[in-house]
Amino acid sequence: MQNVLWYINNIKSQGVFYASLPETYKHIHVDARDNAELPSPPSPNPVTRVRFNHITGPEALTYRQAADILSQAIGKKVRYDSPRENYAKFLEKIGLDVDEVLELDACVANGIGDGSAVTNTIFETTQQQPIRFEQFANDYSQAFRAI
Repeated sequence: MQNVLWYINNIKSQGVFYASLPETYKHIHVDARDNAELPSPPSPNPVTRVRFNHITGPEALTYRQAADILSQAIGKKVRYDSPRENYAKFLEKIGLDVDEVLELDACVANGIGDGSAVTNTIFETTQQQPIRFEQFANDYSQAFRAI
């Protein structure tokens, strides 16, 4: 979820954030605070098998739904802008490898990695419900508001 914080300045000034995933594509955001609660995996040992779990947030949302939730939290209309060209400009502006990020988004949009499958790993491991996007938006709402 914290990757949405990259868009703070755009949300404050223009009420917009970018990505290249289709507006109808549902995928899962994981809050970094949930990841921090998970135990560290054991050190790799070639003799034993280490089990890796698929970690997800509690819900699959479209970016349009995320924009609506952000809008509620900050009291200002936020919209999702999905054209690749706009996202590419944004990525270049913040210094990321445009081709690499667009390729990753294309993989996600095509179902590679199953980005919409919700698991219960966080709850099973920590006995705490994972943070929902609505809670994230409320917790960070001050950061998204224009000064």
